[in-house]
Amino acid sequence: MEAAPNPNGGDIEEPTEVDVTADVPEHVRGGIYSNFAQVGHDSDGFTLDFWSVDPGSPPERAILQARLRLSHRMAIRLSKALAENVTRWASRELEAREAEEQDLKVLAREADSEGMGEADG
Repeated sequence: MEAAPNPNGGDIEEPTEVDVTADVPEHVRGGIYSNFAQVGHDSDGFTLDFWSVDPGSPPERAILQARLRLSHRMAIRLSKALAENVTRWASRELEAREAEEQDLKVLAREADSEGMGEADG
């Protein structure tokens, strides 16, 4: 990939895609559960705090499960990837709900028609 011209002189290296082999350690594979998150930022980047809050417990009982520090660029990429994935999930969820509602309507019609036949007999 060619470097872009830098208005201040020199070249700016464009980020390149790199194939990476990921090794996920055993203790990380299960992930962590979080039902509350906070996002903050400063001149260095973004901080994402993931908390676990037990239902019914006071908020001061929240336990910090993970803190991620992201560069500004990574935060932008994460934001886009999350938005794309939420959109895909919502689309599939909507399709599944619509199919389920359609199935329920068919079952209700079948039950009504069977019920009417028994009442007439």
